Amino acid sequence: MQFADVTKDLKLVRKSWPADNFLFTTESVPIRIEAKGRKVPSWKMDKYGLCDVLPEESCIKEEILDNITLIPMKAARLRISAFPVSK
Repeated sequence: MQFADVTKDLKLVRKSWPADNFLFTTESVPIRIEAKGRKVPSWKMDKYGLCDVLPEESCIKEEILDNITLIPMKAARLRISAFPVSK
């Protein structure tokens, strides 16, 4: 099995360190990753506001790639440690 190079389209963006040394808000994180993502309409949040079970690979995906920004987990409410790769 051959895996796609999912890192080739990622862009690392660094910002200045926050003056108050508090890194853990979406506005103050000093590092983020800009990427492209495809929406999966059937992938919703569960009753606790967390990611629900990952849909099957054959599920319907939107054709358009959207810009997404990834920030460190400590600064995010919705925490995803790994994203599925979609063609």
